[in-house]
Amino acid sequence: MDIRIVEELPCHTDAVRRVNDEAFEQPDESQLIDALRREGAIMLSLVALEAGDVVGHIVFSPGCITGDTCNVEAVALGPMAVLPTHQHQGIGSMLVREGLQQIREKAHRIVFVLGHPTYYPRFGFHRSN
Repeated sequence: MDIRIVEELPCHTDAVRRVNDEAFEQPDESQLIDALRREGAIMLSLVALEAGDVVGHIVFSPGCITGDTCNVEAVALGPMAVLPTHQHQGIGSMLVREGLQQIREKAHRIVFVLGHPTYYPRFGFHRSN
């Protein structure tokens, strides 16, 4: 398996939609990504390529954590998807690690995710109540 993680290009849009639709078995995540694109709200979008084909995708967008006394700027991770035929091979982990590294390099310190509670802790995420 020779996987490269690169920034998404306009030529990847249809493949990103297909990856998300197949991974989530419905179009909601693709529609969310399309809405983020229309709003110019994508901070970072990465694809996993195998032999030039998109097999995985992750997106980061601006977010805000709102509390009783303050609002904190943050980054939202997600959606993240890998084609079902390529899952359980470490591609999702590669996408998350590379994405978090690039977000850190852009001086963002707080990232949150709404995702699987046993998957994301391996990357340092903690459950919030």
